[in-house]
Amino acid sequence: MAGTVAGGGWLAVQLIINPGSVRWLSWMMPEWNRQALQREVIQTLAEIEAEATETGRSLGTPLYLPATTGLPQDLLIPILAESDPCGGKGAIASVSSGCGKLIEIRIYRPLVAREGLRPGSFQLISRMSVSGPEEFFVLAPFVTSPTAVPGSNRILPLSTVTLIEGNATEPGIWLHLSGERMRGSTRIVYGQVVRYDPAIAQLYALVEWTSPAGKLPAWQQITGSEAAELIVNQTVGLEPSFKVYQVETLQSSTEPIRLEPILLEQAALDRQTFEDGLVLARSGLWSAARRTLESLKQQIDAANWSAAAQAQLDLISLHANATKAQAERDWASPSQQILAQLIDGRWGNALQLLQTTIRNGYDLSSLLAVDSDRIWRRVNAALQVNRNQPDVQIWGALVLAAQRDRAAAIAWLRQQNPTPDTNTRVQQVLNLVDPQSAPIITANHDSRMIGSATQVSSINAADWLRPQADSPLALTGQQVWYRIQLANFHDGQRWRRSPFTDLNLPSTGAALRLWSLLGLTNNSPIQILVWSADGQPQTIEATVKAARVSGGELQLLAAGSPAPSGNLPAELPLLAMTLSTVSWLETGNVLTLSQLSQQQPDLAAALAVNLWRELQQADQVQAALADTTSLLQEVGQWSVELVDLTGEGQLESVFTFKPSLLEASSYVTASAQAANQEATRTLIFSAQGQLIYSELSTEATQFLVAIANPGDGTTALLVSNGRTYGLQRWSAQNQRFE
Repeated sequence: MAGTVAGGGWLAVQLIINPGSVRWLSWMMPEWNRQALQREVIQTLAEIEAEATETGRSLGTPLYLPATTGLPQDLLIPILAESDPCGGKGAIASVSSGCGKLIEIRIYRPLVAREGLRPGSFQLISRMSVSGPEEFFVLAPFVTSPTAVPGSNRILPLSTVTLIEGNATEPGIWLHLSGERMRGSTRIVYGQVVRYDPAIAQLYALVEWTSPAGKLPAWQQITGSEAAELIVNQTVGLEPSFKVYQVETLQSSTEPIRLEPILLEQAALDRQTFEDGLVLARSGLWSAARRTLESLKQQIDAANWSAAAQAQLDLISLHANATKAQAERDWASPSQQILAQLIDGRWGNALQLLQTTIRNGYDLSSLLAVDSDRIWRRVNAALQVNRNQPDVQIWGALVLAAQRDRAAAIAWLRQQNPTPDTNTRVQQVLNLVDPQSAPIITANHDSRMIGSATQVSSINAADWLRPQADSPLALTGQQVWYRIQLANFHDGQRWRRSPFTDLNLPSTGAALRLWSLLGLTNNSPIQILVWSADGQPQTIEATVKAARVSGGELQLLAAGSPAPSGNLPAELPLLAMTLSTVSWLETGNVLTLSQLSQQQPDLAAALAVNLWRELQQADQVQAALADTTSLLQEVGQWSVELVDLTGEGQLESVFTFKPSLLEASSYVTASAQAANQEATRTLIFSAQGQLIYSELSTEATQFLVAIANPGDGTTALLVSNGRTYGLQRWSAQNQRFE
């Protein structure tokens, strides 16, 4: 008993005079009490870096935080998951935070030199573990229907720490922890807001955010209050979307400040007119919503107009300014010009543009087909607030005629009690657009296709199948024709690959059957990717107009904008695919062969031996090397990506080889030196280190474009042979990708 008391007394003294000496105790204490036990940890930057390296981590670029009156200038150091992820020679000196996966941030305070203290010493005063958002959250702004599933629940990595731009009115230092990913050609930035209070050396994680517009949130004053708000730009295409957070001060030591979003779900004032304004806003009719609320504000006493009501009005005004600017700018595409008018609620202007554009020979059927949902949402809201809007009624009839048929459009219009003049105008517009001549085709599954596209100067309409045989095949404006050679498509049950010899099309109705197999509708959109000289994709939006089948080949005819000239690598054909075909797989699991040898020495040794053997057989190197040490000296700095490609629950190793990697090697052959130094070839090894795919030998006629997720729970290789594209999966029976 006496020993226990004595031991407890010693521990109590240590906690008072030197908490850092009992760092082991921090793992037994609640999270809020750990920092107190670590604040006496004093280290130099070199010691901090060495400690990180020992645990397989690295340090991102240090960030000196803005100075606070009466306090030293604190230093923020990001902690990254991978050691030396960018190939630098010292994390403090050369590794950017954007190079690795951010797992923790630490705040160090510089110490004034004194006796017994080494120069350049820092004291750890705060730390916080961090984790990125789920993919569901990041891709949520792209969801346009309740059934759409844009992503998974996998955690996306954070990589960068930056100060938030603008002047925050609340005390503290405000930070972004951010990452980014691509969705097609769209760059998405996402992250988390963190606040640091230097007075008490405390970090607070606040809210996660995502920006399809690729912009970091910033402080901006948009409401009538003196405090600035945090603005998150979530705009997708022509649909403006901003999330606005207000700073709320709480009487809480654990959560002194909170970021509260301005929401439009509940009206701040119990008035029908105010609710009508929010109905318009929630449907995207921002300018009409602003006019409604501003009119109400002028009609009531200022004392009855609350701060919450003003905040909702200011949020609506922020969106209305964006839609107004879009409606008043010039657009190259007539469809975009009309859509910008509709988004801003300029129904009459949009109708006049539609009629003028069609009379000038443009085909605007894709506008009514592709954008019908967003137009219909606005039609419903506008008529809910005020049914007596003839121009809105006409647009409602146009959308229904495109979605269903002319009879459904007329039946709906009768329910709106239109005036005789409106009835006449609707008939005139429907006759102009003529939706009754086009069959209404609905797809029972998403269209998923992959192929290569070729721009053609002319076509013979008689060679092509289309649901309406006598409908003209015509281009509008600057459009050109693309002939698409399909390599793979999904029929709703399984993937099919060329040659397509089992389509079994009937002698009559072949086009409708083919459209059903392909998941096509009227004017189905398809994307054509053009590769620039630096390998970056540029997207061309096109529309499928017709198809044909001959000798097992399945081709589509699409109309779209011309491809940019002069920047297309000769070895890469145009890639054609539908939006829901594949999602690019970003593993993030990349390290050097030398790093792998520290974690899995047997696997790294097998990889080095078999990689070198393949290089020798491909006449890239001229001597055999057997010992691992010599091999790692030659190829140890080469990057290897670990990913499950076979579906067997084990990680395969993927190498991207180019002759320039051997530039400094004394074993390089003359043929390797004479080859294109930047021409990339892919080699894949099994989980045991055996070669299973090589574009230097067995698959020399093709090259890997990307590792993709075809949407059926598997992983596939998207490859090209220089003429077309295709998906290849691992065959356990044949032990190869096919």
